[in-house]
Amino acid sequence: MQLRSDGSAIVIAIIADGGIVLLSGRVTHAKTEVVSVVDDLQKYAVPILTIASAWLPRHGELTWHGKHRIGPQGPHARRHYGGDPVFLRRVDGTPWPIRVEDYRPLDSGAWVAHALTGEGPLTTQIQLRLLNASVMP
Repeated sequence: MQLRSDGSAIVIAIIADGGIVLLSGRVTHAKTEVVSVVDDLQKYAVPILTIASAWLPRHGELTWHGKHRIGPQGPHARRHYGGDPVFLRRVDGTPWPIRVEDYRPLDSGAWVAHALTGEGPLTTQIQLRLLNASVMP
């Protein structure tokens, strides 16, 4: 998988071992666009790409709900923040709920989640993992 972000959008390509692009697209807070997809993944293209939306920066106001905070992500989804330190932990209202885990610091001092797990139907889980993350100059 390859991805890039300019802070307002994420461009993602999921590539098979042989170099074939299985799925590619662009994700923003407002929408998910599929650029290309193999036939076998057509039904799941939007849910899989939407998992990457958790890597977008927070936008909108956060409100307290018990011991955690909730903020918007797009027109119907909500981001849940909590823990110590307070980080994004879950996104609901997307095609598949997203768990956000494995935060690590970058050289810049910013923290980034290295694991996003989409919880699909019938206990299916798809995980997007960052192996290398860096801030582009």
